[in-house]
Amino acid sequence: MSKKEHHVEEIPEGLNINILTKESNGEYMESLIGEAIGDLLIKDKPELYEQIKNTTETWALIQGNIIKDENLNYMRDAIGIIQAFIETGAIAVLDYQTFTLYTSEEWTNKIFTPDFNPYSHVTILVSTMDDGKLWLHTRGLRKFGRPDVSMENVSENDKKDASDVINQMIFYSSKGILFENSTKLHTPKEKSFIINPTYGSESSCSFSFKNLSLSLRFILLFLFCSSIAKFSKSFSNFANFSFLCFISIPISVFSFIGKSFLI
Repeated sequence: MSKKEHHVEEIPEGLNINILTKESNGEYMESLIGEAIGDLLIKDKPELYEQIKNTTETWALIQGNIIKDENLNYMRDAIGIIQAFIETGAIAVLDYQTFTLYTSEEWTNKIFTPDFNPYSHVTILVSTMDDGKLWLHTRGLRKFGRPDVSMENVSENDKKDASDVINQMIFYSSKGILFENSTKLHTPKEKSFIINPTYGSESSCSFSFKNLSLSLRFILLFLFCSSIAKFSKSFSNFANFSFLCFISIPISVFSFIGKSFLI
C-alpha cells in the first residue's frame, strides 16, 4: 500500500480490516450477501454477483467507526486502502452503506481516480408507500458522520424537487454542516426551500421544509440520529464505513495490511 500511489497517509483509527475465508467464515460470508441485500445485488449486477459468490474464496471486510475527525482525510485513506486491494487482486467492491456493487474497474474510475464527489458516496432510494405516495431516503451519509435523510409522502409530481433538496443536504453534510436551525436551501431550478429541524425521539429527527414559491411541504426524518447534543460540527463524529472486497488470490498477499504496515 503506497502513500504515493494510493494516497494513504495512515489506516484511520477505528477502521478495521478483517480477512474472511470460506473455510473459516463461510456461513458469515453467505449472510453478508444473502437475503434482501442479495436480491438487490442480483437485480443490479447478476453476473458479477454470481462471480463473487461462487469464485472468490477470500474477502476483506473493511469497516468501523472513525475516530479522527478534523477533516475528510479518513475518506481518502479508506478509498486508497480499497484501491490497494483491487490492484492486488480484488475483483469487486461492495459498499455496504449504499448497497452499491462495483467491478474493480468501476471502483477505480468512479471512486478512486476522480476528484472527490460526495454524490458518489450517497444514494437516494425511492420506495412506494401504501397510499401511493413516495418515500425518498438516503444511504451513505453516515460516512460523513451525518444521519441519513428520509422524506415521506412525496407525490410523483414533486419527486424531482424533493430529490434536489436532498442533494443539497448531501452536499452540505459532506462539508460538515449539521442542520440544527431553520435553513434556506436553493435548488438548481432556482427554487427556494426552508428546512425546519425538530428533534424528536432517540431513533429519529424530523424536518419539514417549504418551497417558498409552490408552498410545497414534506416531512424529513433523519435516521440513525440519537440526539442533537451528540452531533458536533466535526466531520466524522459518527462516520461509519463498511466495505467488502472480493479477492481471487491467496490470503498471504494481504497479511501486511492486518498488521497496519504501509509499504
